[in-house]
Amino acid sequence: MRASRTAPAGPAATPAVPPAAPSTVAPAGAPAGVTAAATLGLLAAWGLHDMEEIATMGRWARERVPVLRARHPWVPDRVWDRLGSVDGREFATAVAVVAVVVGAAAADGHRTGGRSAFYQASLNAFGLHGLVHVAQAAATRGYTPAW
Repeated sequence: MRASRTAPAGPAATPAVPPAAPSTVAPAGAPAGVTAAATLGLLAAWGLHDMEEIATMGRWARERVPVLRARHPWVPDRVWDRLGSVDGREFATAVAVVAVVVGAAAADGHRTGGRSAFYQASLNAFGLHGLVHVAQAAATRGYTPAW
């Protein structure tokens, strides 16, 4: 009688199938992924940052635009007029529109373990935005909420 050549039943008989690759690929040497706290931290950090801007923009513009206009007479008047006339509702609406984008980026980062190009680009943009604030503070010699 011949011996049966069938594979044993159970988990060992099932070939390992690699998980589906995410839609974006992590760069070589990148960590395996980031925690949900890290990816959703983008949304939290951005939210705190923009709530501060909403709270301070109006007062800052009223107090600082006249000083900056005098200090920088070469800047066209229309720039100062526009900056000084930003309505709180208009600014809050702009913040809400960006919130949708940042929220989508944070969710995509959470879904992909931080590997999403959209999440990474948004994270980089937020960091660069911080550098813009530093440059604005240096140029105005003081605090700047947003421009």
